Amino acid sequence: MHLVDTSVWIDYINGKETEHVSFLDQRLSNPVAFGLNGLIYLEILQGANNQKAFEQFQRHFSGQQFYHFSLINLLDIQDSGFIGSVVRYS
Repeated sequence: MHLVDTSVWIDYINGKETEHVSFLDQRLSNPVAFGLNGLIYLEILQGANNQKAFEQFQRHFSGQQFYHFSLINLLDIQDSGFIGSVVRYS
């Protein structure tokens, strides 16, 4: 199982070519388990620069495997991500 950091997801989303993005890209094309945790999901959602991007991130990442390290509620994370992204693109 691979837990992918926010910085790698952001580079992947932005089409940046790095060693870590290449590693992720290879894992996404193979049946290797990967996932994220609530804090990484929150950071990704907060990185949305408009409503459309937020909704795209939410659709894609909410369906991924989550590895929770505490009792953080996924809906609370989505709400926090939305608030953070609205502040950025307002």
